[in-house]
Formats: sequence, C-alpha cells, structure tokens
Amino acid sequence: MVHGLGIVAKRLGRRTPDDYIDDGDQPPDSVYDHYTIDEYAERLEVVHEALGTKQFHLYGQSWGGRLALKYVPSYPDNVAPVTLADASVDIQRGAETM
Repeated sequence: MVHGLGIVAKRLGRRTPDDYIDDGDQPPDSVYDHYTIDEYAERLEVVHEALGTKQFHLYGQSWGGRLALKYVPSYPDNVAPVTLADASVDIQRGAETM
C-alpha cells in the first residue's frame, strides 16, 4: 500500500504501509527535499526486496497511485495485481508527451 487507506488498512491481510521520508518528519531544508519520483520507486523496490516476496499487490492511492504508475513499468514482474485509486498524474508532462 502506498499512500492511503487509513483505518481500512487494519482489516487487510499482510501489508507494509508507506513511510515516505519527507512526510513531515524532516525539517524543510532537509537533505531529503531533493527526492524524485524515480528515487521513491527505487526505495519501494528496496522494501519489496527486504520483504522477500516474489510478487505483491500494489495499492496506490492519490500520490501513491502516481508512484505505482512509475514503479510498475520498471518492475512489472514484481506486482500482481495493481490497484489505483484517485491517482494523481503529472498533467504538464502528460501534455508534453501527447
């Protein structure tokens, strides 16, 4: 699960909730301010490897949906299934590629 679900998460099976490094715990001038979506996708893969699972269900909500959309093409064999809810998109980048 990346970003979302809140109280509903308690009713799910085995899960690993998100813990973004810049989720308010770091000061504004932190060294973590430079992280990109690519780096977050890489960090998600580090978590996947640490769990030791072959595949996992990736649920991405809001910004987590955007992260899922970045992660899945890079690691397609690691995810089954993928669920997106209210995924945010990069409108400017999307318009530039159309």
